[in-house]
Amino acid sequence: MILLSATRESDPLSTVLLVLGLRARFLTRADMKEGGSQRTDLTPGGFALHVCLAGRCTVRTENGEEHTLNLDELAMVPTRTHTVRADVDATIVSGECAFDVAAEHPLIAGLERIAVVSAHAIATFGWMRDTVELLDLETRNRSPGALVIADRAFEVLFIQALRTLGDRRTGEMQSTGFMFALADPVLRQVLEAMHAQPAEHWTVEKLAEGVSLSRSALTERFTNIVGVPPMQYLIEWRMQLARSMLVSTQCSVAAIAKRAGYDSAAGFRRRFKARQGVAPTQFRKRGPNATRHS
Repeated sequence: MILLSATRESDPLSTVLLVLGLRARFLTRADMKEGGSQRTDLTPGGFALHVCLAGRCTVRTENGEEHTLNLDELAMVPTRTHTVRADVDATIVSGECAFDVAAEHPLIAGLERIAVVSAHAIATFGWMRDTVELLDLETRNRSPGALVIADRAFEVLFIQALRTLGDRRTGEMQSTGFMFALADPVLRQVLEAMHAQPAEHWTVEKLAEGVSLSRSALTERFTNIVGVPPMQYLIEWRMQLARSMLVSTQCSVAAIAKRAGYDSAAGFRRRFKARQGVAPTQFRKRGPNATRHS
């Protein structure tokens, strides 16, 4: 079996969120009368978080998807434009979580619909309940530094919301997706190995041997749950690492290529340009606004 010590790199979710550049910001605290509504326009690729602190409301997207949000519940909304309508007098605190523009990962791709975290699920995670109470206190009293605390609280709530998607205790566990893969003992070991050592010369055979599965069994299991085959996931993760390092560090292209698992800087440059449409140095010059070539 693949055995890893507990490090930052061997925690796939932490690694993914750090590399993708997760950041959150407080948007509004709204005390709405019954029938009142507010519209939210998100940053492209972002997610809105709405927490119902009093009353009840309905979250509705432009394409007609609709979910009720009861007291002490949270909605994670991936749709750029949507409205929150008060079904009764309600207090809603809203924030936004976004990633670097160049961010790509099955975690993000799998969050295509509104996800409601129930009051039961929030209560299951003690820290989530505490974070909601902290958010209520800070956005209500506006003490010095409250806005920064609210921003951080929304980051914590986003991560906790992701956790509910991979935890059987909440009754809201998904059957596929990156978070479900982390809840699978076998796939978690595989993902930990790839994230801890992305430059390793991994093969499906080596990964399968580490978790006592056949090559075909691991490939089928990984593909069905994560959404892509193991080697495709690794290739795309290496490319994401490279994109992130290009815009957030001053490391040389050769050093980035090596850390991202490419045998040569020349080979990395060719693959990067084929994928992104520009050379690594050009991508770096674009800075945080760099986007994937389509």
